[in-house]
This record gives sequence, structure tokens and C-alpha cells, in this order.
Amino acid sequence: MRKLLFIVLLIPVCLFAQNKHTGIWLLKNMKLDFNTQPVTVSNIVLASGSRASIANSEGQLLFAYTDVIRDKYLQTLLNGTVSYSERPMFIPMPGNERFYYLFGNYKYSLIDTTLNSGNGDVIEKDIEYNTINIKEIQAVHHANCRDIWILGVNDTAYIAYLLTPSGISNSPIITTRLPTGATTGGNYSIFSVSPSGSLFVICHSIDSGTQLIAISAEFGTFDRNTGSFSRSQLYQSFDYSSAYKCAFSPDNSKIYFAATSKIINGSQHQIIQVNIVNGVADFANLDIVSATAYTGFQPFGFFQLARDGKIYETLGRKWINVINNPNVLGSACNYQQNAIPTASTQQGLPNFISTWFSTNYCELDFFS
Repeated sequence: MRKLLFIVLLIPVCLFAQNKHTGIWLLKNMKLDFNTQPVTVSNIVLASGSRASIANSEGQLLFAYTDVIRDKYLQTLLNGTVSYSERPMFIPMPGNERFYYLFGNYKYSLIDTTLNSGNGDVIEKDIEYNTINIKEIQAVHHANCRDIWILGVNDTAYIAYLLTPSGISNSPIITTRLPTGATTGGNYSIFSVSPSGSLFVICHSIDSGTQLIAISAEFGTFDRNTGSFSRSQLYQSFDYSSAYKCAFSPDNSKIYFAATSKIINGSQHQIIQVNIVNGVADFANLDIVSATAYTGFQPFGFFQLARDGKIYETLGRKWINVINNPNVLGSACNYQQNAIPTASTQQGLPNFISTWFSTNYCELDFFS
């Protein structure tokens, strides 16, 4: 080891009340505060867009990552000049929230919150923990409710590193990834884990070598005890040219995809809902809950579940879209375009430990 409220449909706000680490999101020149109902939106000034943020156990901003690691006042930490080109994630040290990690796909930095007059400073910087090519990281709590799995995927394997109070494991748990349906060229994978920590989905675009021609989606289970993955379903469709984000509903019963359908003279951005019944994803009966045509514009961006039980979406445009009732079947999920207008183009959303959005797997006071 390396050393070192009220009801929203059927989802009570108290379900998420303990997960205050996810309470503050910093985006490009704006802040979303989920400690209020509804979310409070305010303007901030950043030289570049934030790609990660974390609040303390009281829901107050602790750190952000833009091009550097910043403190709660958005000032650069003394040793905070680090570089993570992918979508990184802040993770508290298991059992000791004096320390916070910033994890990227290959490296991490470690922050001591007590230094610099309580504003924090980086004490370990750009430490390589992963030599395996992975495309995006996610994280869930181990079944012991303390340790944390750092999860990744590449074209041939699922990867799980265990983070404990002693540090990150030297050797990951590797599960062989079955073929994804790509016949030629490569594919780009978007990886999401359910709030329960026990389900995963990977959506990806299939590349012919010259263009995107189809999409695939993998669905299966993750064992929070052993760190192993098990794929149970593979869906493929040539009706779409690309799939670029996916997310689970708070109650783990729905998957949402954003995909581009093949239509003439443009592209159609579709939000696709997949129902999960008895652990099986119903890919045979996709529900298109929104379809919007764009000409000369390729959608992108991210989904992210929030502690208010809603899923937020960036689309590379000057607004944020919201799935207001993601647990509900069909169009009643209430996908709302342009829910939050913004002054600048929004692409990124912060990445969080998935199990922070559930209280079903651990005692409620685990998050306090």
C-alpha cells in the first residue's frame, strides 16, 4: 500500500440529507448550491471552468479544481498547480476527513485541510497509482462502508483499485471485459455506476475508422465486496451515431442515455430512458423522453445526479437541462430544457462518489 425537508415525488429530501459533500457545484463562472430548495444559482469569477468540486460535511465549499486546486475562497493552494486533463474527482481519505485526494485517471494528489490557516495545502502531488489505460473513473464505497473503490474501464478490462486508510492498493482487481460490438475502428466509453454501487452501465459510440456508425451499451453488476464486475447485457443499435453520456436514477430503477439519432440534414439529441426490472435492463422497449433536432451542432457534455434527486445535464450550450423526476417512468420524468440559463457555454459537471447519493447500503450516520 502507498502511505501517505420535503417530498419530491416519492423521494424524501432526507434520503440525500447526509450527503452534503455534493452540496456545492462549481461550473464555468457559476455556482450551484444544493443546500437550498430549490437550488441556488449564483455567478462566480474563474479563469477557467471548474472540473471538480467538493464540500465539507456541513455542505460548505472546501476545494475546487480548475487548472489548479483552489480553496474555499477560490484561491490557488500553495502547492496546488497540478494537471489532470480528464474528469477528476475529490475523495476524502477513508476514516479521516482531514485529508482529501484529488484522483485523476492515472495520478492523485493529497491535500491536508489543516494547513495554510485551515484552507488546505497539497502534501503529495501527482503520484502515479495507475499504469493501465482507463478512460474515465468512477467511485463507490466498499461494502464495509468505509473504504472506497476507484473504478475504471478500458477496451479489454474493468478495473477496481481499493482506497483504504493506508492508501491506494498497488494492484487493482481486473475483470476481463467481453467484446463490445465494435467491428472496426475504436470506441469511446462513458461509464456510470448506480447510487447503490451495485449496477454499472457503459455507453459508447462505435467508430468505423472514418465516422461514428452505431452505439452499444453494456449493463451489469459490481460486487462491492470483491471489486469484480459481471456484465449481463449488451445492447447495440445502428439507429444512432453516437452515445455520449449516461446516468442512473436515484432509486437505481432507470438508466438515462443521451444519444444522437440518424436523421437527415442534422442531428437529433435524444434522451432515452431504460427501465430496470428485477435487475434486467429493458433495452427492447426504449422510451425516448425528449428529442430535439440540431443542425450543424454535435451535442456533448455530461449528466450528473444531484442531492435534490434530479439529474442535471450540460450540452455544450448556454443552459443546463434537468430531469426533474428521474425515478418516474416515461415522459413523466419531466425532462426540462433550458432549466438554468447560463452566461457562458457549459460542458463539465463535477464528478462524485456514486454511493453518496444513496443511504440504502450503509447506516445513515456514515455520512455525518
